[in-house]
Amino acid sequence: MDGGEATSLASRIRVGELGVSTFIGTIITVWQPSEAVIRRIVNCGNDDIIVKPLSPKQIMDRVNVVASNRKPFVIKSE
Repeated sequence: MDGGEATSLASRIRVGELGVSTFIGTIITVWQPSEAVIRRIVNCGNDDIIVKPLSPKQIMDRVNVVASNRKPFVIKSE
C-alpha cells in the first residue's frame, strides 16, 4: 500500500465526508516509509504514524497518546 487509500480515508474523515466526528483519532501504519508517503500521511490530517512491523505495545502506546495527549487541530475553511 502506498498510503493513498489510508490518507484518502483520513482526509475524508477530517472534512466531514465520513463518520459523525471530524475529530476522531486516526493512526496510519506503513511498511515502507518513503519521504513521499510520510508527507502524504502528515498532510492528510492523520494523528500518528506507526512503521511496521509493530508490536501490540506500540499500538497501545500510540492509542493512549492520541486519546490523552492530542495535538491541537488547525481548522480552516476553503
